[in-house]
Formats: sequence, structure tokens, C-alpha cells
Amino acid sequence: MPAVLKKLAALKPNQAVLLGKADVVGVFNGTAKKYDLHRTGPKGCDFTIKMCWAPDRKRGLFCGANHGVPHRLNDVWEFDLPSLSWAMLYAPDNPPSGTATWARTPPTASSRTASSSRSGAGRR
Repeated sequence: MPAVLKKLAALKPNQAVLLGKADVVGVFNGTAKKYDLHRTGPKGCDFTIKMCWAPDRKRGLFCGANHGVPHRLNDVWEFDLPSLSWAMLYAPDNPPSGTATWARTPPTASSRTASSSRSGAGRR
């Protein structure tokens, strides 16, 4: 039985245990390395830290999309509790924060009103 599972099996009600530092494995691209994902594993998302269980793999799945920094990385990870390891399944391929641009500036309410009045829209 792996050491992590032995620690968990020995827990009594209302007890806690430190399991140790998780290993991080995977193929890491430049974006992943820029945010130290190759050292830390996935970063916490500020909207949730929930994972879904993949029963066929017996692992938890965790996706990126953080609202903070790094912004909106689309990385995908799986966590294996018995081996205490994070495995990157999909490295982030989206541009880091600040590099994405709009194809055109989205109109604001005031710019739509101004262009409507200039074009004669709404006049009889």
C-alpha cells in the first residue's frame, strides 16, 4: 500500500494529516514554464478549487481558467492521490495575459448613441 494511503487509512475522526509535497510531471511548454507550472503544478483558481472524479482513471481532474494571474490558462491536470502527483494532461496554449487583443473595439452605449444620432437613426 502506498505511503499516502497508509496515512489516510490511519486517520481517526476529526484528525488531519500532512501528506507531503506532490510531484509534478508532464510535458511543459513555454507558457507553462513562464508561470512555474512545471514546479508548482496547477495554480488555484479563484472561482473554485473543485475537481471532478474520473472513475475510469481513478484520478481527479482539474482545469485552469483562473480569473487572476495567470489569466485564463487552459491547462488540464489530473491528480493521483496514492502517488501524490499532479500530471499535466494538456499544456496551456493560449497567450498569456495582456497579449490578447480585440479584433475591433466593442462599441459602448455612448458610441452607439452618438453614431445613431449622426446617421439619422431614430429621426422621422
